[in-house]
Amino acid sequence: MRSVVPALLRAGAGSRALVVVAATAVATAVLMAAASIAMLWFERIPSDLVIDARGYGTDLESVNWIVADPGTRGGVLFGAIVLVLPPLLLLDQAVRLGAASRQRRDAALRLAGATRRDVRALAALEVALPALVGGVLGIPTFLLLRSLLAGPGFLAPTSFPPLWVVPLVLVGVALVGAGVGARAGKDDPLGTARRVDLRSGLSWRGPAALVAGAVLLVTQLGAGYGSDVYLLLTFVALGLIVLGLVGSAPWVAYGVARRAVRRARTAPDLLAAQRVLVAPGAAGRAAAGVGAIGLALGTTAVFSGDVMAMGQWEADGTYDIGAVATAVAALVALAVLAGSLAVHAVESIWESRREIAFLAATGTTQVDLDRALLRQVRLVAVPLGVTGATIGALGYSGLLLVGESLGGTRLVAVVVGILGTWACVSLAAWAAARLVRPVAVDAARPLHLRTE
Repeated sequence: MRSVVPALLRAGAGSRALVVVAATAVATAVLMAAASIAMLWFERIPSDLVIDARGYGTDLESVNWIVADPGTRGGVLFGAIVLVLPPLLLLDQAVRLGAASRQRRDAALRLAGATRRDVRALAALEVALPALVGGVLGIPTFLLLRSLLAGPGFLAPTSFPPLWVVPLVLVGVALVGAGVGARAGKDDPLGTARRVDLRSGLSWRGPAALVAGAVLLVTQLGAGYGSDVYLLLTFVALGLIVLGLVGSAPWVAYGVARRAVRRARTAPDLLAAQRVLVAPGAAGRAAAGVGAIGLALGTTAVFSGDVMAMGQWEADGTYDIGAVATAVAALVALAVLAGSLAVHAVESIWESRREIAFLAATGTTQVDLDRALLRQVRLVAVPLGVTGATIGALGYSGLLLVGESLGGTRLVAVVVGILGTWACVSLAAWAAARLVRPVAVDAARPLHLRTE
């Protein structure tokens, strides 16, 4: 078995490993940035060291007010942690790339005498090593991120997490990679326990977390508004909502695909819906982070509308910087998730290339196949994004109902947040479909009609 390990590692050193390295490097950089922000609680920045209206500072470094103030720092830290989701979801999709060929390889190993535990261990090792490499590369990535964030003051120019945090982050990222790899190698490569249930991959935990978060957010409105307990319960509720949106994504994929199959009037609509319905769990996992991004965009839209209505936009340079930074971070995360959608689409197309080639041979045009690909990507991503934006916009408005109501201004901001999220997610889906189009064209070649 030891002689097999180097060969497996060489086999996994292709494009999939590069995606794993890139995803874990970004995740490591964001985690180190979050650790640097969290350490401000232990530096005891005194309030009398006000540099200007935008921030506090020490003798050597300064940070923006919304980061330096303990009352708002928790929100910044929460947002930074949420930003870890997109690269980790991309990591999960990258590991699933080439699942069919990997299962054939694992089946050969099983027939040669390897146990199921051996196969899972090898799959974990195949992902853990590039994940560890990505973690190491995440350190210079963090330094680059720090230089970009030091200007607006979200990170101090010389900030760096404690040295004991660095190995913890590296080991944690490698363990996450190993866990994802082991889960990918959990399927029976001999095909003795194939799943035929369309609801495979669906779990009740996501909807339960979403409901619990929504109930907690509603029930604690007005209870000690502005107190530490209020803020803590708010972040707990938001965390449950984010986890619920991620965990409910497969259910959204299943429900939307079933409805789309019944309402399909054209061949591209039916083909797209059937592709999602065959594997709603995989489709949902690929788009899972879109709901959290929509939550951030919807909340930011209402917050920005309130700040503008109160005439505080650019008053001291604090609120506008925070809102713009949140929107930019959400859009960058959406770009990363577009890569996750593209990776899933590649896997879906390649696994059904014989069927696609048959459709092309029987008269289905490439235009219809391209439309089916775009609608397949949009079918799950757009509803998730709009749902997240609606929850974020309406939830943030509800939190502020205990204070001054801005009436029509807030309603306009809610509509803008939802429509803006719809437009951004649709654009990301289009970009993912365009990125995958060469694979779709290749899958339609008559060469794939032959049996293996």
